[in-house]
Parts: sequence; C-alpha cells; structure tokens
Amino acid sequence: SSGGEGGGGSGGEHSYPSAEHLRSVQEQSGILYTLIPTHHLGAVIGAGGVVVTKLCDDTGTRVVASGAREFYPGTKDRIVTIEGPICGIRAALKFITEAVFTDYFLRKTTENAERAHAAPDAADVAAATLAAAAATDA
Repeated sequence: SSGGEGGGGSGGEHSYPSAEHLRSVQEQSGILYTLIPTHHLGAVIGAGGVVVTKLCDDTGTRVVASGAREFYPGTKDRIVTIEGPICGIRAALKFITEAVFTDYFLRKTTENAERAHAAPDAADVAAATLAAAAATDA
C-alpha cells in the first residue's frame, strides 16, 4: 500500500493519518447515538438538568435523551443523542460512560449493604435455628 493521506511507508508498512489530518477531523462536527438504561439516566442528567447542562457547556455538545416512554425497541434503554464537534462528542461520551458505571456500582454497593442489614426472612431464621440445634446436639 502506498503512503496515503498520512504519509507513511510503502509495501507492508502501515499508513497513519498525519497530525494535521487528525486536527481537521477533530474540528468536524458529528452525531452519536448511545443507549442508557433508564434507571441510570439520572446520573447523566442530574437534579434539574444541572449535570447535563454543565456537560454540554464544557464539551460544546448538545446532549438529548429520548422521551420518558421512548425506549430503544425491545429494551428499557433510552436513546441519548450527542451532537457537536468530534472532540466534544468523545469527551461527552467518556463522561456519560463514567457516570453510568459509577451509578451502577453505587447502586450495587447500596443494595448489598441493605441486604446485609435487612431483617432476616423466615428461611434464614429457620436455617439458623436448625444450625444452632445441630450444634447443641453434637
């Protein structure tokens, strides 16, 4: 293959885009669609839209979620559109991904803590009673 747009070698060598080409791509605008589970969308939007407003201001993008009852077919996931400069879209997507993962792990941690402190159900009481009885018989 020949050098191509980025200048590069010939033959078996790879051709990489030049820094100038990468800068021109970064300045272009685009649109990206992603899916976010409904129960994690609050981590992206924030109370009163504060988080998403700051995200848009910081990245120069427009971030819009589908309506409250508009899901990707066959899921309970909302469609989120990120529009703007390519570098802004990348930054916004990174933030959104981190916000969703953080929310996911916080929810799991909270659920596990609640389970650990929850009142035992009848099966737990019965199992503990049988285990105590078996220990005293031994």
